[in-house]
Parts: sequence; structure tokens; C-alpha cells
Amino acid sequence: GCNVIRRGVSGTKAIDLYNYRDLLIAPFNPKRIIIYEGDNEIGFKWEVDEMMDAMKRLFFEVRRMKPEAEIYMVSIKPSPVRVKNLAKIQKVNNLIKEFVESQPNAGYIDIHTPMLDADGNPRPELFLKDGLHPAKEGYDIWREQFGKVIK
Repeated sequence: GCNVIRRGVSGTKAIDLYNYRDLLIAPFNPKRIIIYEGDNEIGFKWEVDEMMDAMKRLFFEVRRMKPEAEIYMVSIKPSPVRVKNLAKIQKVNNLIKEFVESQPNAGYIDIHTPMLDADGNPRPELFLKDGLHPAKEGYDIWREQFGKVIK
């Protein structure tokens, strides 16, 4: 197996991870860093360009701090409560993918697509009753997608 250090903080945005990088990133020497941000920015109605500026700033800072680490950025999940934001989420995901795939030693993890049904709608059974947070079945999809890069 591999040793996983969980440093996720509930409610964060990319700018928060950037601001707390000395606590959350600096002390560790990981082979791989997997970043999931963007979901809360959607909730706070950030514009797409604001989100991408923050994501890129975070990415380049993590790269500077950990030049040897592989950096993976994860797509934003398609929560049922944010179905009205689905087009915006997909746009950001496409931009994250395009950006990160243009960077050396980096990659994109798509958890978004497998959480959609055949019609492109979020699958409610993958989420808790709040329609925002993944249920076990939702996290099983994440685990499967993460597993493809962790090997």
C-alpha cells in the first residue's frame, strides 16, 4: 500500500490552502500531492477566471515548494444541490484539466464524469441527504479514480 497523509480542511477554497501552505504542505515530503479545491468557490459564486487564478497560484506555489512531487488536481464534483451551476463547474473542470495537463509532472483526476448519470445529471444516490457531500458510494468512485494515479 501507500502512506496517505490527509490534510483536507472542510470549507476551504484554493486561496485558503495557499494561505495555510506552511502548515498543510511545507512539513511533508510527499511523492504525490492531490488537490481538491473549487467546490466552495462555486458555493460562494466566484467567477471562473477568479477561480482559475487562485488554482494556478496554488499550483505554482506547491510546485515551488515541492519541485519533485507529482501534483494532481481533481475535478469539482457534480453535487445535486449545485445542479444550476453544472455548466460553470464543467467549464472550470475543463480549464483545470487543460492547465494541469500542460504542466510537467502533473495530472488531472476526473471524479465528475463518473458521478453523472447517462443524461449528464448528478446521481443523487452518490450523495448524502444534503445533496452536497458524497455518501460512501460517492467516495468509492473517488477512491477508484484516485487509485488510477496512485497505482
